[in-house]
Amino acid sequence: MKNLCKFSGQPKFENPSLIVGWKDDAGKLSPKVIEYLNKKIKSKSFCEIEPVSFFSLGGVAIENNTAQFPESKFYCSERNDLVIFKGSEPRFERYRFLNAILDVAEHYCKVKELFTISSTVAPIAHTSR
Repeated sequence: MKNLCKFSGQPKFENPSLIVGWKDDAGKLSPKVIEYLNKKIKSKSFCEIEPVSFFSLGGVAIENNTAQFPESKFYCSERNDLVIFKGSEPRFERYRFLNAILDVAEHYCKVKELFTISSTVAPIAHTSR
């Protein structure tokens, strides 16, 4: 885990929950909810999963002559006893990536509950019966 993650803080929790959101779901529901929660509870980033092993360098965006790698970050609100993860789905080594998320949650934060936020396209309206 230490080689995959870069920690920038050590939050203290009592019995935290983890909310996981993926950047590229249908309708961008997940990133919108994560951004709202982060603003509402004033969470702070404390850990980032290094992208090099999980994403193709060919798909990296370049802005102002700087490579913009996909971000996979953990945020926290100690006051709300909450850990939030927002990330892009990896292209390579998916199980290793997911294990890194779970390792941070279990061993570093002592998370007991995990919730995911996502949306998907369906061929029928949500109001149909």
